[in-house]
Amino acid sequence: MTNLSSYRVARTSGLFATLGALATAACSGAGAGAGQGTGPAAERHDATVLGSAKPLPPDLEKRSCARRSEGGAKPDAKSAASRQSSSIVLVAAGDEKRAYVADPEQGSIFVIDAKKGDAKSALDAGGRPRQLLALEDGRLLVTIEDRARLLVFEPTADGSLEAICARSVPAAPWGLAVSPEGEDVIVTSGWDATVTVLAANDLGVRGIISVPRAPRGVIIDDDRRAFVTHLVGGRISRIDLDTFERGPKTLDTHVRVATPRANELELEVLRTATQGYALTSVQVGGATGGEATPSLSGMSPPKLGEKRDTTPRVATRAPAPPETRILVPMVSVDPGDAPSRRGHYYYSPNTGIPKETSFVATIDTRAQRALSERVVAMWPNPQAGECLLPRAITRGADGSTVFVACFGIDAVLELDALSADASRAELRRFDVPEGPSGVVVDPASSTLLVHSELARSVVAYSLGDESIRFALPLPGSLTDSSFARGRSLFYATDDTRISNDGVACASCHPDGLDDGLTWFTPEGSRQTPMLAGRLHGTAPYGWSRAQTTLPLYVQDTINRIGGMGLTDHDMKDLVTFLETMPSPTVSGRDGEDVRRGRDLFHSAEVGCATCHAGAAGVDAKSHDFALAAAEAREPVDTPSLRFIRGTAPYFHDGRYSTLEDLLSDPKSKMGASAKLSPSDRSSLAAYLRTL
Repeated sequence: MTNLSSYRVARTSGLFATLGALATAACSGAGAGAGQGTGPAAERHDATVLGSAKPLPPDLEKRSCARRSEGGAKPDAKSAASRQSSSIVLVAAGDEKRAYVADPEQGSIFVIDAKKGDAKSALDAGGRPRQLLALEDGRLLVTIEDRARLLVFEPTADGSLEAICARSVPAAPWGLAVSPEGEDVIVTSGWDATVTVLAANDLGVRGIISVPRAPRGVIIDDDRRAFVTHLVGGRISRIDLDTFERGPKTLDTHVRVATPRANELELEVLRTATQGYALTSVQVGGATGGEATPSLSGMSPPKLGEKRDTTPRVATRAPAPPETRILVPMVSVDPGDAPSRRGHYYYSPNTGIPKETSFVATIDTRAQRALSERVVAMWPNPQAGECLLPRAITRGADGSTVFVACFGIDAVLELDALSADASRAELRRFDVPEGPSGVVVDPASSTLLVHSELARSVVAYSLGDESIRFALPLPGSLTDSSFARGRSLFYATDDTRISNDGVACASCHPDGLDDGLTWFTPEGSRQTPMLAGRLHGTAPYGWSRAQTTLPLYVQDTINRIGGMGLTDHDMKDLVTFLETMPSPTVSGRDGEDVRRGRDLFHSAEVGCATCHAGAAGVDAKSHDFALAAAEAREPVDTPSLRFIRGTAPYFHDGRYSTLEDLLSDPKSKMGASAKLSPSDRSSLAAYLRTL
């Protein structure tokens, strides 16, 4: 079997190690001269101080979103990603090529000369920008995750950008896409679990569609059907833009294992999927050039009384239309199954495939189904550089390959897009700075541009000789070092200090949230808890492990998944990150139903506040919630209800799919919500969703 290191290209550890130093020098006013990288013709550029970005005008919500002037940069028509968003996009203005980059850490949009690798200007985004989409008329759309806002810029004569308007959208907006004819724009909102359809000309709202939890990436095919990925749940949502009022349809991406080690039981187990951040489309089959295809028709039969015609004739037939396929890099997961596979915690018996493994779901848009049915092991060693935290994907110049950006291993993988299983058809990989979150290909120069969110850098690679054309650290101040070190530990895959099978903290807690799964543990089935914004003041930690401090809880978790453990210094850094990582921004809603729900929550009649008390919403006690005498009686700690809206399924063992199911169960020992009227239960649920 081929060793990964034998075809890993653009090894640049020396170059990338200097990116932080360059940025530090720039922030202090000192320039760091250009130097040679590890590849031919590589350049290091100074992180030039651009000056403070001008604050956004306060009246953007009231302004028109229509394009105000003609000219300026427009999306590169040759770019494979020109109709969907990324954290980095390419635009063209005459002979110039520019890249726009979203920097959530600094709350900025950067304009970069994509040929020279120079930062030209920085724009205040007024929050954490996530994804960018350049429209055909030159306007740039930006999702601002923590402000529930869509920000719109247009290019200026000097090559920069100017904010022209803003629109409120549901909480935690993420992905963007524009329809083929340019009439509609789609915005996904992760926290509110919605997709918003906007008119592209003025960004007026055409409709808001509820979808399963945690939508992320989106693309619109030529038949005006939007395909939406989800961070959890192993599903793709499909929305017909001409009949979106009917709601979404769900395409299942669950697969089974395909390995000689798996016995009959494991072969029948459906694995779910997580980490659905992004997607792209490729064309498969069809004749090229759009011309009629010649076809030998054989010998013409003779007519009565005529001599047989022996001349071969060539008929023509219309070319077969190409098929569009959607590729979604994900992670296939088996969380275990208590009833049928007891004795195997956090995972099933050894089938030759780890509990989490890389996987690219392939969707046939014509048949409206996933073509992927099985997942196979990639390497005998579970710690072999698999992409367990995929974050972005884009097509190659000719559409036959795709490039997938991977957190954890800090690499971009080039995969054969036409393979039956693209994740097992790796052609080469590029080592990149930490945390690659955006990739785009410039076909004209055969260049791959990678935006690394955690390293705050942009690196351009030649796809021909695999050299680094430039490496640019983004200007701005650096993150607190302890926070940054802890963040690196949180996203680290293949780190034996954390686990023995390659998984990272972020595998079960993507961006500090939860994977939506219920795992089989020594205490029974346990649902993954959310971390971001839920740790301060909520000890003891764990559903039933009663750790009194966060370091004790983290170390116990590491022990359970086979990690060797962290030093005190590393543990301090990881805990610093866990306690201060960004948390979701909840939509501010305070209608009559929410006020009624708040009153019910705090009433003695319902009793919610008896256990979910104080600012942290916990009583620091354990409670028995076994439903039957035969059920294992393992008291569980009172969890915080903060951000409960986005943490389904509910209860320690994930027994309830929705809040409504939880509140209406007459067998539940928790409070007296089942005795409420349907209207009051609805009000109570509405209040809980605002926490």
